[in-house]
Amino acid sequence: MKTIDLQKLLNTFNGNKSSIAKTFGVTRQAVNYWYQVGYMPKLRVYETQDIIADILKKAEVNENED
Repeated sequence: MKTIDLQKLLNTFNGNKSSIAKTFGVTRQAVNYWYQVGYMPKLRVYETQDIIADILKKAEVNENED
């Protein structure tokens, strides 16, 4: 199962955990918990892997343009 680089995800959302929560359909408290424990639950990763892949791909493109 794929793991998520939470720091990269946070950077992609410009440090806005509320935006992450809205994108993934969870509460801000759930997102805060991911950062407290250091990982996103495997079921959430599985359920949202397409969203995650698109977000991180766009982030890489933006990094390469800079």
